[in-house]
Amino acid sequence: MDETTQQNAALVEEATAAARAMEDQANALSKAVALFQLSTTVPAPVAKVAKVASKIPSDAARARPVLRAKAPSAPRSAITSGQDWSEF
Repeated sequence: MDETTQQNAALVEEATAAARAMEDQANALSKAVALFQLSTTVPAPVAKVAKVASKIPSDAARARPVLRAKAPSAPRSAITSGQDWSEF
């Protein structure tokens, strides 16, 4: 059990290091993107798309239940029969 605890602690340390590295990368990306300046006016095609998009209902309004197909099951004879394993 002590070995498992040590493994879990090591995984937590790795995850923490990865999260910190990702945070540093996100900050660097944010600084890089901040160099770009956008104009204060919106081009006509973008304004038209934004107008059309504002009329589209949100995903919550259009949400439908997801139907999932059942996984095919193997025939009972294939599951219980041990004859095929002798060929390996």
